[in-house]
Amino acid sequence: MGDRLVLDMASREEDKTTIEWHFAEWIAANQGLRKENVLEYFSLSPFWDPNSNNAVVRMQTQFNELQREDMDLRKMVGVEFMLAFHDEPIVFVIVKQNRASPDR
Repeated sequence: MGDRLVLDMASREEDKTTIEWHFAEWIAANQGLRKENVLEYFSLSPFWDPNSNNAVVRMQTQFNELQREDMDLRKMVGVEFMLAFHDEPIVFVIVKQNRASPDR
């Protein structure tokens, strides 16, 4: 019975379809959500993948804004998040995708 409980809890932790998340204080402190800051906001959520290319770029450029321009997610391979659609200030569609090459 104890093993089943552990498995059930693990499967619930992976299923994020029932999670509703928001961080009102962050939104207020940043004067709302915009296409320029929505991925930063998203990075605070339980849906964020800390192993994504976005996280790697963020970590490598956090103290050097000039480098950020040189690091282009489109040149990287792996999991990334991108803003696919927006209708500010209410709708932002973020997709998680696996980039196989710069053009796939």
